[in-house]
Amino acid sequence: MRPDIDREMRKFHEAAVSVETYSPAEELFNRRRRTVGLFLAPALLLALLIAPLPLDPPAHRLAAILAMMVVLWVTEALPLAVTALIGPVLAIVFRVVPARTAFAPFADPIIFLFIGSFMLAEAMFVHGLDRRIAFGALSSKLVGTSPVRILAVFGGVSALISMWISNTATTAMMFPIGLSIVAHLTQGREGEKGSREFATAMMLICAFGASIGGIGTPIGTPPNLIGIGMLNRIVGADITFFRWMLLGVPVVAALFGFLVVYFHFRSLRGLTLETSRADQIAEELRRLGPLSTGQRNTLI
Repeated sequence: MRPDIDREMRKFHEAAVSVETYSPAEELFNRRRRTVGLFLAPALLLALLIAPLPLDPPAHRLAAILAMMVVLWVTEALPLAVTALIGPVLAIVFRVVPARTAFAPFADPIIFLFIGSFMLAEAMFVHGLDRRIAFGALSSKLVGTSPVRILAVFGGVSALISMWISNTATTAMMFPIGLSIVAHLTQGREGEKGSREFATAMMLICAFGASIGGIGTPIGTPPNLIGIGMLNRIVGADITFFRWMLLGVPVVAALFGFLVVYFHFRSLRGLTLETSRADQIAEELRRLGPLSTGQRNTLI
């Protein structure tokens, strides 16, 4: 890897790590929560194993394991990945299921679709493709200075990206971009009522657009793939990628259209933006320079 690319990747990752910060009081609460979880989880496991529950022995042991995992999830006493592995391991140790059955879901094709989606989201973030897509769409002459078109395009970009990666990853990538756009467009007008409502609408449509876009494809959000897998195993229904999209994409279009119309009447009526403000978005796109090799490869 070239040194300049390596520096850029490190800069992006350092920024991602520094996003989540806590106050001293929050840090203290988190430490206490994790400490409680480390003691409460195994204690609850043993208590339920001993308790005379009206269940078959394998189900009894599985209920105890599940209760322990819930405590570990809530308290975050262990990293989530470790907690996820504890479940099948304990299911084997307590003879709930054999090892082959316990670990079979880890090789399910759906898991590899998840991994691919996460890799794509990481590549978009590291190479700055999310910013290029957003600023490229918003700097179009068709968008201009219309608050409604700016809102629709920004939310549409969130929905479009969310069709291919998880809703959470999309929102995490697009939210800082939305903040930057709002800062450019409302600079010097922060106290005006219309500007506040425009800023609120931009942030909300980022999250709502990502949630709506996740419906469009099977990999848009994990529940889609889980549902497809369950339908295949339980009733033998084979739902292909494009068969899902035949229903999902029209639903996305209808819901997103309603969302834009709602925000237009609720927050944007009568609001105008100066041409010089909109030009700043085009300036942000120019600062990104030409399409890099990493961005081109991620698009492909």
